[in-house]
Amino acid sequence: NLDDAIVNVNTEPVYGNFDGADSILSSTSNDFDDIFAGNGGCAAAWIYPKGMGEGSEARVFDTTGSSKGWNLAINGLSGTNCRLAFLANHDTTNGEWYTAQILPLNAWSHVAVVYDSDPDQTAVLYINGAAPTLTEAGNAAGDFTSDADNTFYVGNSSAVTRTWDGYIMDAKVYKNVPVTATNVAKMASKINVDKDAP
Repeated sequence: NLDDAIVNVNTEPVYGNFDGADSILSSTSNDFDDIFAGNGGCAAAWIYPKGMGEGSEARVFDTTGSSKGWNLAINGLSGTNCRLAFLANHDTTNGEWYTAQILPLNAWSHVAVVYDSDPDQTAVLYINGAAPTLTEAGNAAGDFTSDADNTFYVGNSSAVTRTWDGYIMDAKVYKNVPVTATNVAKMASKINVDKDAP
């Protein structure tokens, strides 16, 4: 019974604020190695792009380096919308997919990529729980180039030349877990959804 106690509850969201110049979060944990191997995996986050970021190709996630790994980025600005793009490095031909310019600047959107690193698979990108039609710029061929020796980055690239401009929060990575469209829709239903929802 708190009776007349004054309770101050902080309801402000916690998010990464990236400056578009040199902000970066990273991890060398092997928990982030080859997340798309085996049964495939998923990387998802709530994003608020204020601009296109450094090099007009800001990274949400990135494990690329030495022609290995993958990244999820925004690029291709048209008016106040940009596109979501996913690159997966393979040893013969890289896989590259992107949406139309439907991702708004200066607004929160949930984005996700579901991919199986088998070269016969196609990536599925999601914006706010829906999977828009994708353009395939590169048809993945050969083996996925393992990113086990690379660092996992949020909001930038290994060269620190693709800094995110805006906010990223509630980032989730599912390693070797087959994530369905229903799972992604649950993640996109609200920020800070229960970690066990998928």
